[in-house]
Amino acid sequence: MLWSPFYSSSSSSSSSSSHLCFLDVLLILVVVTLSCSVYTCHGSCNQLDRDSLSSFNLSTSTPSPLNWSLSVDCCSWEGVACDESDRVNSLLLPSKGLVGTISPSIVNLSHLSQLNLSRNWLSGPIPDGFFTALNHLVIIDLSHNRLTGQLSDSDKLMSTATTVDLSSNRFYGTTQSSFFQPALNLQRFNVSNNSFSGSIPSSVCRFSPLIEHLDFSNNDFVGSISQGFGLCSNLLRLRAGFNNLSGAIPSDIYTVSALQELYAPANKLSGVIDESTINLINLRTLALFGNELTGKIPRDIGMLSNLEKLLLHNNKLKGTLPRSLTNCTRLTTLSLRVNLLEGELSAFDFSKFIQLRSIDLGNNFFTGRLPASLSLCKNLAAIRLATNSLNGEVLPGITALQSLSFLSLSNNSLNNITSAMRILTGCKNLSILMLSKNFYNEPLPGDENLIRAGEFQNLQVLGLGGCGFTGQIPMWLSRLDKLELQNIYLCHFSAVLGRVFTSTNAPSGRPVGKSEVDRRRKAPYGGRGRCGFGVKEIENQRNSGKGGERKGGR
Repeated sequence: MLWSPFYSSSSSSSSSSSHLCFLDVLLILVVVTLSCSVYTCHGSCNQLDRDSLSSFNLSTSTPSPLNWSLSVDCCSWEGVACDESDRVNSLLLPSKGLVGTISPSIVNLSHLSQLNLSRNWLSGPIPDGFFTALNHLVIIDLSHNRLTGQLSDSDKLMSTATTVDLSSNRFYGTTQSSFFQPALNLQRFNVSNNSFSGSIPSSVCRFSPLIEHLDFSNNDFVGSISQGFGLCSNLLRLRAGFNNLSGAIPSDIYTVSALQELYAPANKLSGVIDESTINLINLRTLALFGNELTGKIPRDIGMLSNLEKLLLHNNKLKGTLPRSLTNCTRLTTLSLRVNLLEGELSAFDFSKFIQLRSIDLGNNFFTGRLPASLSLCKNLAAIRLATNSLNGEVLPGITALQSLSFLSLSNNSLNNITSAMRILTGCKNLSILMLSKNFYNEPLPGDENLIRAGEFQNLQVLGLGGCGFTGQIPMWLSRLDKLELQNIYLCHFSAVLGRVFTSTNAPSGRPVGKSEVDRRRKAPYGGRGRCGFGVKEIENQRNSGKGGERKGGR
């Protein structure tokens, strides 16, 4: 260093000290900056929010206590997030086993934008003023709880709401149109599996034109579906099944070309399926089963080239299968059972249904032989053609269906049981085989080698009832190791049951006092009858002891 009259040892010491102090401050700033980049820096969360969350915590309990320590900033609590102003804006506690009620204090979380308390055990009503006080809410999910009560006339969704899910609870009462009036941005609304009543609020489309998903299914809604859904130009899914709705399907629904799913089964809807259905060019699921629909299947239904599921069973539809249906090449499920359909089934070309996995044409008036073109539907896993007027033999081509696990041809006029059994051994994955009430007065094949070891290795249910078989019970039946349920009409057999069967099923008798149409409509849901177990009964027996989730939450 050059000498200077201004330089001294004391000034050097002072400069060094200042330099070190500056470095200390700089180091602290760097550490704080790095800390803030890794852990979001907040001040203490808002005291009102903290108190509100504490009250919520006191009103509930969990198997494993939430990590909500009073010594920690509430913005760091489990399931809680805050905005830049340290106000709670997110409370996400799905599937935490929460038991109790929703504390009224929750309405004080005025900055809350996301609330998810789904799949818990919460009960009681939603706090008064919930929807109006929380006017920043975007997503509300209270589904799968035990919440009760009704939406009051003063309840209104705010304009910020995009998703509201109240499904699978125990709510009741009506849903007023005013509830949607401010909800300009609503996209998803789900109140399924409750006990709501009154009419379905079709006016939702007038107030919420951006709506994409509407689900009113499994409630107690009544009356006709009024016009109004045509205003929902963005609507993708409309679900209103399992209610008490009546009348015709409103015509303006057919103008919503974006619609992908129209689901309104198990109501009392009447009238015809309008030809305008073909305007729904994006439709993937059309489910109108279990209603009182009449008329024919739309002639040009093949225009719905995106259709994957066509479920029109249990109605009063008549006529033949429209030829244009073959253009619906994306079909995976086709169910038209229990209608008044007719025509020669073998004349219909099923070969284009290359993605079809399930077909059910049972309980109609189809005639002719079994359709050979079905064997070209390589993905078929389930076929039901029972209770028609089909004749002839089981065709060898059916063995090409290597995914086939369910086959019901009962209650027709098929012949040659020996050939049928030999052919069907080639369907390696068959687990349910129903051939009841066919092969009249033929003997069951006695060839012990008819079924070899390893064949029918997955067969669990075999129905051969009501065929009037003669002769002895063949021993090859005992080789069906996995058989759980058997039903064979034994009146003409001479053998001891215990030597062959392990099943406890009893022989069954003839139904009496039923007309032909009544028999056809009720056979799948009735008792055993002389054609063996109905498929519904088989399903019930196989699923006994397995409870499903009941309406109104758990």
